[in-house]
Amino acid sequence: MKMIQTVGINLTESDQILLSTLVNNMTAIYQNSICPYSEPNCTNPSWALDPDLYNRLAMSRDYDELQYIWTAWRDNSAKIALYYPQFVNLSNKGARQGMCDSIQDSL
Repeated sequence: MKMIQTVGINLTESDQILLSTLVNNMTAIYQNSICPYSEPNCTNPSWALDPDLYNRLAMSRDYDELQYIWTAWRDNSAKIALYYPQFVNLSNKGARQGMCDSIQDSL
């Protein structure tokens, strides 16, 4: 959020809204849960990244469960790629308008 506040002030209002929407969309995807290993086709996913997946990945020694978690989480989080290029472009645009070469320089 701090990055949006820093970079966003250099963007037009429509670009600020778009940047905020992109961040919200990516955050929502990242916060999605997956179905438990015992119910891979559930209708109400309940395993969240934190703490459920973190704990399962740290504690489980079941190869199939670990593979299921990794694959399910990767399939879910890969959707962020739909928004990320536009997020980077807008972030860099705001940074350049703030006299930085890229978003990295403005942080």
